[in-house]
Amino acid sequence: ADGSALVGFGKHRDLTYEQVLSVDPILCQWVVDTAENDQDTIPAFGALSTWLLQQGMVTAAWSDPQSSSSRSGFGEDRVSSYQEGTISFGKHRGTSYEEVLQGGS
Repeated sequence: ADGSALVGFGKHRDLTYEQVLSVDPILCQWVVDTAENDQDTIPAFGALSTWLLQQGMVTAAWSDPQSSSSRSGFGEDRVSSYQEGTISFGKHRGTSYEEVLQGGS
């Protein structure tokens, strides 16, 4: 598939791959990570994940934050925040993922 293919699922079902990468890179990262860990996904989900990987997006198991930030479309601050386990956006900015999951903050 190329970037003009439609996502075909979820709230962005009517957007192209290129559009969803532009408007919701966090969702795109989640798609890549989920597809890597869950082989039982719908075909459209897997196709988007494959395209994102072809564009240079990497999974959350980053080994080099410098190179992954430039390839994934995330800024270095977001990558290091992700690796440190803190949220770098929204109302929970600066809070650990664990605290949010436990209902803190």
